[in-house]
Amino acid sequence: AEQINNLNFDEVVNLQASDDIIVKRLNNRRVCSKCAFIFHLDYIKPKQEGICDKCNGTLYQREDDKAEAIKERLKVYRSLTEPLISYFKNKGILVDVDGSKTPKEVFESVVSAVSWVYTQYFLNEFSYIKKRNF
Repeated sequence: AEQINNLNFDEVVNLQASDDIIVKRLNNRRVCSKCAFIFHLDYIKPKQEGICDKCNGTLYQREDDKAEAIKERLKVYRSLTEPLISYFKNKGILVDVDGSKTPKEVFESVVSAVSWVYTQYFLNEFSYIKKRNF
C-alpha cells in the first residue's frame, strides 16, 4: 500500500461476494478452445452444451477455474488485497459493491458508484471554465 501513496485515486471500488458465490461463478465458466470466447453455464449459456456458438469450437474448463484452484486463488487474493482495502478505507475512498447480485446489477452498482465521482469532476471543470469565460 505504501507504494501507491504517490498515485491519486478519487475512488476505489471493492466488489464483495461470499466464497461460495465466487467459486460457483468461476467454476461455471467455460472457454472456447478455438476463439477463446467465454461462456458461463448460468449467465451466458451456449446454445449447444460444450460447443461454442461463435465458431463451433469445443468448450473447456480452465484448470484455475476448478473449485480447489479457486479456493487457493482466493487465499492469495485476500492476503495481497487486505492491506490495500484497509489503506483505501482509511483514506475514505473505498466503495464496497455487492458482487453477489446478477452481473447486470453489479455493473449498474459500479457505474452508479463511479458516476458520482465523474459528475463531481465535470461540475468542477464546468465551474472553472465558466469562471474563465471560455
